[in-house]
Amino acid sequence: MIDYRAACEIGIAVALTPPMRSERVRRTDIGVAVSVVTGILTATLTSVAVAPSTGCFGCTLIGWYEGLRVELTPADLPDGRYHFEVVADGEPLVISVDVAAGGVTCLAPEDDCVLERELGDGRRVSLMFDVSTLVVWYHDDDGLDGGPEEAIVSVSRDNVDVASEVFEPQYTHEEINGRGCGWATYASETMALE
Repeated sequence: MIDYRAACEIGIAVALTPPMRSERVRRTDIGVAVSVVTGILTATLTSVAVAPSTGCFGCTLIGWYEGLRVELTPADLPDGRYHFEVVADGEPLVISVDVAAGGVTCLAPEDDCVLERELGDGRRVSLMFDVSTLVVWYHDDDGLDGGPEEAIVSVSRDNVDVASEVFEPQYTHEEINGRGCGWATYASETMALE
């Protein structure tokens, strides 16, 4: 088994170590400078080939989300004023938006599509609406902390209830962007609107 972190560190150490040259070549020789640059590029490219997505050269949050993600269908929401209420483990969270001509205007809270609430245990819970998706997750000062064990999701459009469902998500816990790039705890559900 390859130790990707060690391979990364070795690759960086090799990249920063000048190549061996004969004693006749002075350190100021342009050939040494070219050789050093070539050595750095070779070691860097070798490290990338040996240790893809190890976090060695930085991690991204591509495809990253934490907590419970509820995809609303249809994806192109009909025009109207929407009221999304999620009761996450007993904590009510509400976001309101206007959808018109394919555009979304966030109304509450405070013209924002993200609501964050402090919990009594030092954590916070957040609810976000993005196009046709609701995401609810927990976090604290140390980072992200998964999603609710139970989420009651209710949706109304123009003061008419269009969906209500109880979710008890089964979470996946993985290093979604590769080794050493942090753990994500997430689940996905789908909810059809009338």
